[in-house]
Amino acid sequence: MPPHARKLWFLAGLTLSTSSFISPPSCAVGRAATVGTPWCTGAACRCVLTHGSHARCPPSPLCTASLDAEERMRQADELMAAESASSASQRAGSGDVFSGPSTFPLPAVVGQDAIKTALLLCGVNPKIGGVVISGSRGTAKSVMARAVHTLLPPIEIVKGSGFNIDAESKEFDSFLQAEIDSGAKTFGQLETEVVKAPFVQIPLDVLEDRLLGSVDVEKSVRTGQTVFEPGLLAAAHRGVLYVDDINLLDESTSNLLLEALSTGWVTVEREGLSVRHPCRPLLIATFNPEEAELREHLMDRIGTCLSADAAPLEQDERLEAVKRALDFSADPIAFSAQFQEVQEQMQTEIIFAREYLKSMTLTKEQQKYLCEEAIRAGVQGHRGEIFAIEAARANAALEGRDRVEAEDLQMGVRLCIAPRGTQIQAPPDEDMMQQPPPPPPPQNQEEEQEQEDKEEPEKEEEEEQQDEVEDAAPPVPEEFMFDVEGVALDPDVMKFANKAKSGRSGSRGMIFSEERGRYIKPILPRGGVRKLAVDATMRTAAPYQARRRERMDDAISSGEKKASDSRTVYIEQSDVRAKKMA
Repeated sequence: MPPHARKLWFLAGLTLSTSSFISPPSCAVGRAATVGTPWCTGAACRCVLTHGSHARCPPSPLCTASLDAEERMRQADELMAAESASSASQRAGSGDVFSGPSTFPLPAVVGQDAIKTALLLCGVNPKIGGVVISGSRGTAKSVMARAVHTLLPPIEIVKGSGFNIDAESKEFDSFLQAEIDSGAKTFGQLETEVVKAPFVQIPLDVLEDRLLGSVDVEKSVRTGQTVFEPGLLAAAHRGVLYVDDINLLDESTSNLLLEALSTGWVTVEREGLSVRHPCRPLLIATFNPEEAELREHLMDRIGTCLSADAAPLEQDERLEAVKRALDFSADPIAFSAQFQEVQEQMQTEIIFAREYLKSMTLTKEQQKYLCEEAIRAGVQGHRGEIFAIEAARANAALEGRDRVEAEDLQMGVRLCIAPRGTQIQAPPDEDMMQQPPPPPPPQNQEEEQEQEDKEEPEKEEEEEQQDEVEDAAPPVPEEFMFDVEGVALDPDVMKFANKAKSGRSGSRGMIFSEERGRYIKPILPRGGVRKLAVDATMRTAAPYQARRRERMDDAISSGEKKASDSRTVYIEQSDVRAKKMA
């Protein structure tokens, strides 16, 4: 039975069991009886006392005599606490998403091995740069994004921090850093608490103030000081930042998002405040190529872009996927219990892998190999090699190795270099693979045979020395050919590359206006105000309300102003902000 249904049963039974000690409950006269409703208390029911039967108050399937009032109260409190926590995380417009027992397990997803591996590696090492999953509708893109969140371990933060600050990282927000500098708090003695890793979703219509943070008008008016309210990027620090349909995200919003993720910091300077805080979440984004193309600079900033359509499922796999989806819809808790052991094992592997990652490094030869593969693939820029290095480190740590092996380098190439490639080398033709005909025998064959016999011992010694050097050197693949079937390459990646070579035509810039379009951000008005930005104006005026109210009271008491001139909120010309539309 779902938790909210159990809560109703417990609360109903609690009300009846406690009221039965005082007076029998009222009879449901005039209301049709519904089989299974929990409104009967047995012989003490007033339906029996009045009508002599339970015709209008059928027996409850949950026996009220089995649990006393205190036990029901305890269970009801637990359920209400769980429901309140769930509803708090699902507030409209907050961007937060609660991942509970109703989340489809990641091991239960049929196929998509490359995407699942990439998500696990990003869970181990967020420096990979995140994952973008492209695909048509119904390919489990959003399901996998939410499922990986359930595998992340909880995080330890500074107690009361709205920025999920790690007490051991020395990356503090402006407010905490100011308290440490002033001596109010001491580094190393900060009180901490353990919380669940956050999962924050960015809505497509999110405003800049909600994304980066803004002034809390209510608290600023009440306290008389500028109070900063953290945005979605602050809430996503050290957790999962999910963007659905990233190709439809506004260009200015996507620029702000990627700038914060690439630098790892968010800087907000507005309305008399300057705030800086860390932002290092695991970015997971999805998009449907049929709706719109993904901009090139977005693909370059994110670690790997994989396609859910690259490896279509066979008939048996599709049948298994449908069966699992139906089983999950029928009973999510029972279905998730089937994969609980695998989930716990994956969680443990991620925890240990994060510790192994701290000492995992690549040699110069291994880095050289990744650079060579990037050159062969025609990768533009250097982010492909950098992300591939982080992916190789994460894969080695996840496999429990003490150093990076050749398989880890190949995984980095598959995930971070191959999707960025603008050219794929074709395999050699079969005619070229045939052995050339043997050369004609020389005239002095016997002399050359003797010379070869003398050179054989020398070659054997050189080979032995070379084997010793290779054993000491770190493993590097001899050559890694791009296999189209083995790489989850987005079918549109070559189209993006060809478009970059051919150049752009036309204008793609946004047209800004003060009259029509979508509200982008507030600006200082130039001349008359066409559309007033009420939110920004109130935030600007909020810190000065206490001072202006005192000034008005003094003016009224001195006779300069009338009592009718007093206002609830005092707005001056310097507070006015206009809307910038696009």
